[in-house]
Amino acid sequence: IEARKNLPAGNGFGYHVSAETGDIERLEAGTSWRNSAGLLTAQAAQLGSFREYRASFDGGIALMNGGPYFSQRLDQSFALVEVPTMEGVSIYRDNQHLATTNREGKALVPGLRDYQKNRIRLGDAMLPLNIEVASLEQTTIPPFRQGVTLTFAIKPARWVGFRLLDANNLPVPAGAQLLNTVSGEQSIVGANGQGYIEIDPGAHEMQSWWHGHHCRFTLIVPDGAEPMPDLGSVVCQ
Repeated sequence: IEARKNLPAGNGFGYHVSAETGDIERLEAGTSWRNSAGLLTAQAAQLGSFREYRASFDGGIALMNGGPYFSQRLDQSFALVEVPTMEGVSIYRDNQHLATTNREGKALVPGLRDYQKNRIRLGDAMLPLNIEVASLEQTTIPPFRQGVTLTFAIKPARWVGFRLLDANNLPVPAGAQLLNTVSGEQSIVGANGQGYIEIDPGAHEMQSWWHGHHCRFTLIVPDGAEPMPDLGSVVCQ
């Protein structure tokens, strides 16, 4: 009898357990855990009256851009990913989760294919609402068994929410267009008149239009550290 869960290509957990009866009793079990620091393996076996235990750790370390970075085995090219000041951001290589940024917003991603395109992507689940990333994905073609640096540019972002009403105090229809007449920033109204747009503190002249209707309104955005303030209901006339 045997049970097995294969170790995934990225980070994850795997195991196998097997047993055999007959002239000689045989038992065997093992587990493997791969994370951003390496691969840990533990095994135990019994054959008749003989027992055996084994454990191993396989990993790598790179000295790059002023610091050591622990990683899985570095037998191919690799990338140092920088998301400035953003700790805990998941890093994916070809949709496999391989690393998480440290306190400085850096992470080492191993296993890049030499002289081929490698897609490096940020997981957006841990990105705060008050920042904007120019692109969540980059492509790199590294030289043979060398390290490259990929920096994801971020900047502060200020999003606000509000409920947009027409002149009859009814929610404007979903799909209505929003425009900041000064910055040119655009957005779309959702269900029940709910709108979101990136905007700085202050007073902003806005426009909205849908199905031949056109109206104007003013958004008053207060100063504050709240990542996405709710401005309440706003009438567009």
